[in-house]
Amino acid sequence: VVRNFGVSGTTMQKKSDLPYWNTWAYREALDSSPDVVYLMLGTNDARDVSWNAAKYREDTIAMIQSFLRLSSSPQVYLFAPIPLFADGKNGHMQSVISFVLPRILQDVAVESGPRVTYVDA
Repeated sequence: VVRNFGVSGTTMQKKSDLPYWNTWAYREALDSSPDVVYLMLGTNDARDVSWNAAKYREDTIAMIQSFLRLSSSPQVYLFAPIPLFADGKNGHMQSVISFVLPRILQDVAVESGPRVTYVDA
């Protein structure tokens, strides 16, 4: 069974206007005992008012670990956000979305071990 626990507008960073961490969907995703997890968070983190690379990295690692600790031992796939071609759209930063986030996610995937895979959009 494939289930969608996405929530539009949410962020990976715990300290933001709408962190995914605080949603019903995140709790249900953990409770679903998944075999596979697809994570694609970052576009809404990359706004000029909320971007913090160190916090994004830290919170990404924490979210990955929250899934890896599950008894279902899921494989986690980290997807880079779709590149942004116009800087400043809704306050989003093109360089962060198109270049910085993919590098962070690649590094985090490698550091997180064999059950975590980076996928470039």
